Amino acid sequence: MDEGKLHQMIFEPDSVVGWWDRCHGPEAKEEEKWFLTGSQGEDVWNNLKITHRLTPGSTVLNIGVGLGYCTKKLAAQGCRVSALDISEYALKKVESVCEGCYTHEKLDTLPSSYFDTAISNLVAQHMNNEDLFVQLFHVLRSLKSGGIFAIQFAYSLSRRFEISDESEVSQKGGGVCRSLGMIEQLIYRAGGDILLALNANVWPEAGSGWFVVHATKR
Repeated sequence: MDEGKLHQMIFEPDSVVGWWDRCHGPEAKEEEKWFLTGSQGEDVWNNLKITHRLTPGSTVLNIGVGLGYCTKKLAAQGCRVSALDISEYALKKVESVCEGCYTHEKLDTLPSSYFDTAISNLVAQHMNNEDLFVQLFHVLRSLKSGGIFAIQFAYSLSRRFEISDESEVSQKGGGVCRSLGMIEQLIYRAGGDILLALNANVWPEAGSGWFVVHATKR
């Protein structure tokens, strides 16, 4: 997409929820659909190092529907999949293959001690710390003993980076960066511990990179 058009869209005054409703909605324009993740399931699972966990019959919570490819692939290979998204329009794309569909406002209705694996890819960098903490708390609560919450998040390469920019503009554009220490603190406060931390990708030209962590509840 043209960089000027991208800049214009993320600075439009709609709320973060309204933004994603517009991108997922039935009248979304092509340039709005561009913001939806079209990652194939296998690519996501390989990047998050969880392919071996996604066996037929396993219970999986997929966070962030995007274009729906990952959620539908999980169901096709026999996982008992549920979906979590900020937008009701997003959930409508996958509700036919899901055991349950949840919005952020209904995180407290997630079943406790139920999921073997929870997946968050290209989501955390669209969230402020308060919302991310609430999500972590309830998703960790929803894991079985030995369950894993696999999370990808963005970090800044700047040594001066200390505080994440949580503005609505950064949330829309996926520009909320956090250090590994910040994520570790949020997970610990939410009742979890990190089992694995992997520096997955680095983009010097963009000044950022991606970490992958596996969290489990204490």
